[in-house]
Amino acid sequence: MRQQGFVLIELMTVVSIIAILALMSLPSYGHYMERAKISEAFSLTQNVTRMITEYYAYYGKFPLNNQDLVLPAPEALYGHYVKSIQVKNGTIYVTFSDPTLAGILTLRPAILTADLPVYSLIWVCGHAQAPAGTHFMDEDNTTIPYKSLPLLCV
Repeated sequence: MRQQGFVLIELMTVVSIIAILALMSLPSYGHYMERAKISEAFSLTQNVTRMITEYYAYYGKFPLNNQDLVLPAPEALYGHYVKSIQVKNGTIYVTFSDPTLAGILTLRPAILTADLPVYSLIWVCGHAQAPAGTHFMDEDNTTIPYKSLPLLCV
């Protein structure tokens, strides 16, 4: 009888430890899922960033909107979690449709500060700062909380 009681106490202790560990991991798993949803935006905007870079190299200015790049309307560019992809003055605004991730992610081109005949752009997402020797042409309008953004966007 004493042996069975001891085994029951051990089992209850192990179950409670597992429950505590599971409860501690749930919040970080939620942020992981939000970051996974945001990664869809990077795959959907890959061609758009290339098109903006080519447009800037050819014309020496940024496209004003989706039409300048011969892209469909912003609402026609969507994914499972992405509601729309809009181009404004060379900046890409990705709007999310998922209720747990409602907001906008901004992808901005950073251009070289020096007047060089080089038309290279560095793409920066979210709240990230411009690399040294570059500057942004537009403001950051990202409304997604810092904790949900991938590290390269903070």
